[in-house]
Formats: sequence, C-alpha cells, structure tokens
Amino acid sequence: MDETGVSYTFTGGYTMEKTGSKQVPIIGLDDKRQITVVLAITLSGLLLPPQVLYQGKTEACHPPKGVTFPTGWDVWHSETHWANEDTMLRYIKQIILPYVAITRQRLSLAASHTALLVMDVYKAHITTGVLKYLADNHIICRIVPANCTSELQPLDCLFNHVFKTKMAEKFNAWYSSEVFKKLGKGIPLESIKVNMQLSDIKPIHAIRMIEVINDISSNHLLIRQCWEKAGILNTSNQPIVHVVPPLVLSKPLPQQNSDTDIELLARRMLGNLIQPGLELKVISLSSTSIVGIVEGQQFNWIRSAEGSFSQVIVDKGKYYLPLLAFEYILVILFIIYLDKHVDSCAQPTSSGV
Repeated sequence: MDETGVSYTFTGGYTMEKTGSKQVPIIGLDDKRQITVVLAITLSGLLLPPQVLYQGKTEACHPPKGVTFPTGWDVWHSETHWANEDTMLRYIKQIILPYVAITRQRLSLAASHTALLVMDVYKAHITTGVLKYLADNHIICRIVPANCTSELQPLDCLFNHVFKTKMAEKFNAWYSSEVFKKLGKGIPLESIKVNMQLSDIKPIHAIRMIEVINDISSNHLLIRQCWEKAGILNTSNQPIVHVVPPLVLSKPLPQQNSDTDIELLARRMLGNLIQPGLELKVISLSSTSIVGIVEGQQFNWIRSAEGSFSQVIVDKGKYYLPLLAFEYILVILFIIYLDKHVDSCAQPTSSGV
C-alpha cells in the first residue's frame, strides 16, 4: 500500500504565446491544491478500494452529495489532507481487514493465518498504534527502506505514475473543452477564464478520479507488472527463482529469530540464494545491490536488469591479506628509494657551494 498526492489541476511545461512575448504565464502552475489517495494492490492482481482524504475538519469538505463514490471506497478527511495515524488505523479497519478476512475464508485458511503488508517508512505507517493493530490482526508488515521505494515499492514502480498520468489526461481534456466552449461563444482567447474555484472543480475532480480508478482496476496486467518491476514476480506470474545455486551450511546452525527488518528484507530480495538456517549480517542494502557477511565471508549480490540477483564472493582470507602484504612491500621500497635519493642530494658538491 502507498499514499500519493493527486492535484486538482495539472499543468505542463509548455504553452502557446505570440512570438516575442516577454512574459508567458502558465495558468495553474502555482496551484498546490490536492488530495491524498491511499492505494493498495495484491499479489493476485487486485486493486483494493482506495481511501480518499480531503482537507478539512468535518465531512463538509467532501464533494457534494451529488457525487456517488463506489461501494467500498473510504472517503474521509484530515486537517492537511495528508495521512496520519488516525487515518491509517481507519484505512486498515475499512479496507485491509475486510479484504484479508475474505481472502482467508476463500482459501479456507484459519482466522489467525498471517498476512503480509508491504509499505514504506512514512511516519504514519510505523507508529506503535498502527503496528500493534496490524499484529493483533495477524498481519506482519515489511518496510521498504528509505530511498528505495522507486525500485522496491510495487505502487511506486509503475502504478502511481499511470494513475496520475490518466488523471492529467482527463483534466486536460476537460479544460480544453471548457476553452472551446467559450471560443464557440465568440469570447476572445485572451479573455477566456475557466472557473477553477474549489467548490466547482471538486465534484468534477471526484468523478474523474472514479472513472480512472474503475478503468485501471481491471488492468490486471498493469498490476502484475508493478510486482515484476519490484522484483517480486517474474513474467510467468510466479515467485522469482534464481539460477545461482543457493549457499549451503558447512555445519548446522540453530534457527535464527533475531533478524532485523533490514536483514529480513535482504532475505526476501535474495530468495533462495540464502538457505533459511544461514546467519546473515547485512552491511549495506540498496535496490540494486546487497553486501553482507555469511559464515565469515563477504558477499556482494548484484541485481540484473531482469530483476534477479547474482552473487560475487569476496573471500577476505584469500585476497585481503596478500593484498595488504603487497602494499606493505611497496611502502618499504618507496622508503628505501627516498632515503637513497635524499642522502645523495644532501651531499655538498666538490666546489663547496
């Protein structure tokens, strides 16, 4: 799941103006008015009903009653329109829990069967109240590290871009039609003004959003591509299976239960490259590479363009010590060289000068 801000107006970097004009205003360029839409997609290819957050303290800030939102949508508000702990708890109760309950029932699973929720490090996601509420309902969450959402967060990888692009297309089509209507009435182009008052464009924006969500919710291929771009599914719609042989234990180790979130994330990204019983210590992690220590050896895992990881072994006992000895010898030789030439340069010439 992920939040995304959706503007009421969309502008581009291009417009039309007479040649030689010194000032070229772009209408709506400074318009920062927007709402927040909370989206979630499932590994099975579904788009869950969204939560839509308007800015305000009461339901009076919602679109007028003439706008009918689809069943299941959670239309709510916050003072800033940004998600917070209260809206997050509401979202879990209204959207996540019903879906999880229905899915458990459909698959004949126990009510305590664990579900997984992937989200980023936005502060409203990781409050004590939110995490406890998820845990109480047998939902574990995995946090995408900061600065990695464009690679590891399925919605950020593709879906949010498609959603906003379609919203922009709808807005541009509407705005153009308004301009042409006024041109048809004989109003000069330079005198045309489109009504952009929030009370007027809010219901239009809501209807536009409903149309876009209904359109892309049936695009299961798009949703699958989001998971593929995040490296969680491959093109056959199955969990990624790496061709590199997995690491094996040289001796049995007890099952480790002390992994941090970053180590658990690394294990998920690496899949069967690491046997579950192996002790992993993550040194660094990004969307394209992981560096870690396994049984005393340092490994670099590199992610290919196809999304799979391959491993490069860095054996400190084999390479590091010889390299250090070689550098030490070079330093000694350089000192001898300096000592010899400094002594020769310091000796006085035969002329005594």
